[in-house]
This record gives sequence, structure tokens and C-alpha cells, in this order.
Amino acid sequence: MPSRAGIRLKPSRARPLALRARMTPRLALRMALLESLRHLSANLGGVREGDDPECVHQARVALRRLSAAGTAFRPLTRGEAWRSVLREAREWAGLLGAVRDLDVMLLETLPAVAPSAWAAQDLSALRKALEKRRAGMKARARAALAPARFDGWARRLLALANQDACIRDGSLPGRRGFAARSLNRGWKPVRRLTEQWDALSVEQRHELRKRAKKLRYAIEFFAHLYPGKRVERCLAPLQLAQQRLGALNDRAAACDMLAQCAAEWPDLQPSLGQLRLALTAENPEDESRARSAVRHLSRLEPFWQ
Repeated sequence: MPSRAGIRLKPSRARPLALRARMTPRLALRMALLESLRHLSANLGGVREGDDPECVHQARVALRRLSAAGTAFRPLTRGEAWRSVLREAREWAGLLGAVRDLDVMLLETLPAVAPSAWAAQDLSALRKALEKRRAGMKARARAALAPARFDGWARRLLALANQDACIRDGSLPGRRGFAARSLNRGWKPVRRLTEQWDALSVEQRHELRKRAKKLRYAIEFFAHLYPGKRVERCLAPLQLAQQRLGALNDRAAACDMLAQCAAEWPDLQPSLGQLRLALTAENPEDESRARSAVRHLSRLEPFWQ
């Protein structure tokens, strides 16, 4: 999609961080924050002025990466000023997430599972209702990310990012360096949850997916400090597990959304009921793929140790 009046409407993806071993952790944090801010800002035009679902998705990813940087670089991100900035980022990610869930429902889930026996008018009515709901959620997200509020937030973020980056707060590389300690903190809960897979609830599976995603972002932040092949061997099972768990989570999120919609649209309750039945029907193939990916992830050998 072309730009309009100087506003970028085309989606932009995250760029790799080129960290160096001689950098201080504070300088590495600054680089991670600035890249996340660039990534977010590059997609804001599409969120505010366009209608490309990928811009919404990439803006949400940017906010999640920024939040993940706040976690990966603790204890450098402690204090009320940091908590305030990161809390606002999580709020915006939640609003964009609601829009993204509706995009997935309309563009992927509904076409894939809508019962073939549905009358065309039933499917059309449901689609229109979901599109109306999406428009409302998109308006909320746009209002929250209005220039005045966003610019003030960005200034606070930059002030924090530009704190003295020359302070010697430890070494980035090494088995006991800042990066290794951060990655160990991220890996421990992922490993614990993978080992308990068969006993996990739906909520715990979703937690595993979120933890795996945060660990993946942290690995990507620190990737240039380690041999590339070792990093790739670690990222591959993380990405696969994230993808397979995402398929299960999309169905669960869709069911929750339809339960909320049923109270708002009584005329569509029969259609919503059929769709929920289709979504809640067990899919042995999805379950088997997820279990296999999680088992593979549980055997991951941390390259940073």
C-alpha cells in the first residue's frame, strides 16, 4: 500500500540487532529499545490511516518486543518510570491484540471452519457483525495511539533509553555475562512447562507460548554475541513450538470471542453456536503436532551456557 501525504502505510518488520561483545548492557538495552520504537513507529501510519491487518500485527509485535526487552534487560529496567512506560506498551499491545484476534477470525478461522451447511445469509450476517466489532476495536486502538499520547510516551521512553550507557554494569558475553543470565531466566520457566505438557491446562499452554515467544525475542536481541549456527539451532524449535501452540491458541481465543459476542448478538446465536462447536471439536492432528514440537523444545540445548 503506498504512502499517503508522507505517512507510511506499508507494514515494516523488525530488524536484527548488531550487538557487540564490548558494549555495555545499558548500550545494548538502548539499541533494543530504539529498534522496537522504530519498528512500532514504521507501522503506526498503517494502524492510524490504513486498513492492512499486517500493520496491526507488526505494531503489536513491536510493542511485545519492547516489553520483552524490558524483561530481558532487568535489573536495568526497574523503577516506576520504567514500569509506567512498559505498562502503557502492554496496554496498547492488548488493544491491538483484540483487533488482531478479529483479523484472524475473519481472514483465517472463519473460512477454515465455517460449516458448509450454513446458509450464505447466515455467514454474511456473522461476517458483517464481526467486521463491525473489528471497526470498533480499531477505533479504540487508534484513539489510544493518537499522536499526542504516543509522542509523550515516546519522549519518556527515549529519556530512559538515553540514560548513561557508559556505566560499567557488567559484561554482555560469557557464560556468566549479562546475556547468559538473562537467557537462563527466560529458559527456566519454558523448560519447566514443556516437561509438564500433558498436565497443562489451556491457560498454561497459552502461558508456555508467551514464555517461548519472550525467550525467542531475547535470543534475537543477543544473537550477534554467539555463533550463528548455534543460535539458529536454538531458534528453530522455539519458532516451531510457537507456531504449533499458536494454532491451538487461535481456536481457544476464537471460542472466547464468540462467547462474548453471543450476548451482544442474540439473532446470531444459532450461527455462533455452530461455529463454536466446530472450533471446540478436537483436532488430533493439531494436538499431535503441538506435542511433538513441545517435546523437541524440551530437549533444547542452551547455546549460552
